[in-house]
Amino acid sequence: MTAVATNLNLPATTLNGKSRASALAAVTVEQPVTSILSYQSGGKLLITGPGKEVRKAYRNFESESLLACTLLVTDDPTKGKNSDNDIAVEIYLAEELEISGFLGEFSVVVTHGEKTLNLAKTIGIEKGYFDMVLDLNPDPVIQNEIPPPGYYPVGTSDDACQKAMEEIPAMVGKFDKPKYFAYDPDICAHGRSGIIGCTNCLESCPTGAISTAGEIVEIDPYLCQGQGMCATACPSGAMSYIYPPASTTIETIQQVVQKYMDSGGQQPELLFYDIENGAQLVEKAIASLPENLIPVQVEEIGSVGLDVCLSAIAYGANAVHVLGTKHVPRSVLYNLNAQCKIFDSLMIGMGFPEGIFQLHATNKKSRLIESIASAKTADLNIEPASFLPTGLKRTDLHFALDYLYEQSGIRKKTVALPEDAPFGEIQVDRNSCTLCMACVSVCPASALEAGGDSPRLSFIEANCVQCGICESACPEHSISRNARYLFDLEARMATRTLNEDSPVHCTVCGKPFATRAILERMKVKLKGHWLYQDPDAISRLEMCDDCRVKAMFEKEAGNPQF
Repeated sequence: MTAVATNLNLPATTLNGKSRASALAAVTVEQPVTSILSYQSGGKLLITGPGKEVRKAYRNFESESLLACTLLVTDDPTKGKNSDNDIAVEIYLAEELEISGFLGEFSVVVTHGEKTLNLAKTIGIEKGYFDMVLDLNPDPVIQNEIPPPGYYPVGTSDDACQKAMEEIPAMVGKFDKPKYFAYDPDICAHGRSGIIGCTNCLESCPTGAISTAGEIVEIDPYLCQGQGMCATACPSGAMSYIYPPASTTIETIQQVVQKYMDSGGQQPELLFYDIENGAQLVEKAIASLPENLIPVQVEEIGSVGLDVCLSAIAYGANAVHVLGTKHVPRSVLYNLNAQCKIFDSLMIGMGFPEGIFQLHATNKKSRLIESIASAKTADLNIEPASFLPTGLKRTDLHFALDYLYEQSGIRKKTVALPEDAPFGEIQVDRNSCTLCMACVSVCPASALEAGGDSPRLSFIEANCVQCGICESACPEHSISRNARYLFDLEARMATRTLNEDSPVHCTVCGKPFATRAILERMKVKLKGHWLYQDPDAISRLEMCDDCRVKAMFEKEAGNPQF
């Protein structure tokens, strides 16, 4: 959720501090309700790893009446054995082991010799799943950056093992969580016609919840833990964060910045932090931070993307600070840094100073204070925008950028962006392009258009998400991408011609059937082929398919009509 009015003990010794307090107290943005998912755990616990560690761990759970333990070792099952009857449960051996799932539904597949078995079903667990897994193997079986709920990859760490043993007995029963995302496959740029394009969401998900499903992706809501980076990295808006939606966060920012400035506050800056990892640090540091710094608490820091940050600047914020502690997954920090680079390129291209977006990766109060104090921010003198978010990611991005461009006074036509930016053009080599329209057929964003009866390839830059599918689909390798932002709204929305050619008309019926480039390319390729040494065969290349077939049959019948 987004909550600017937190329980922080905010100092208010200056006009900025008083304005901040007034603004935070007055903000009222209704949080949309999301659906709820439930986990059901019956206490069936799998303990797996080296024999000695498995036996040791089991002894800690022997008295837990709510748990039913299964022991699965990955080495000698007698290791750690104190006597013939040292434990009361059977020990199973796995030469190879696969684990997948989440709290209440862990599938465990073991291989021993030539047999591959579902362990839960084999030992008589009716539903065929374990509820929890304590993994004591040095290398976890599930290696996602964030493990699924109910999976404890403690390895050889005594502290992690002790913490897991304290938590596991409480993980029996029903547990609810919100659904964090929404997905629109119709605008997803993952793939078309067997060609993979955008993989941003798969690469940015630290939980392994997203997988490819042909031309679209699939998201397991039970594995998803709401990091939000998939939505932030998505170029089209197909993946969106809904706890809350970005539009709610943007509306909240608009209200608090406006109320802050209406109360006399000057040069507002925003500090985004998440509930789980950043709240404690901000609480410790807030008394030493500038009073024009407005704290904005979000559910997950990975949900703070370009649309949120650019809108914040358009609404009058002088800077955006994003706090990523050491507990934030590396993949999330990496992608936030990528967002920062795109943001900087856009703002500098419009004539604004560098450093308006600040990513603070620290877990210490002193370093956060020092990092924010050393950030070089200036009064941007932006008249606060009045537009409201639409809930459509690219539309909100264009709104913010168009407004900031007008405010900047700089009339630079374009700005180059990092390669992973979601904006840009495609360039076509007219000498090699045959206008086969393979690129048009696979474009997921309607950025490419065919010319109908006329051999023409057209492009709308505003629609292009730089997924690269058209580039991969081109049989002539005529297409290349150029990540950039075109500031001119009219030019960005306009349909422009990338290539065109004159049509070739059938020499018999007069119907247009190909482009001149394709026909000439065919003649060159077939020039040395033995089937096309006959002048009649060459002349048939200039016929449409129907007339070409008729001509071939007539010749075979000895009655050429063509």
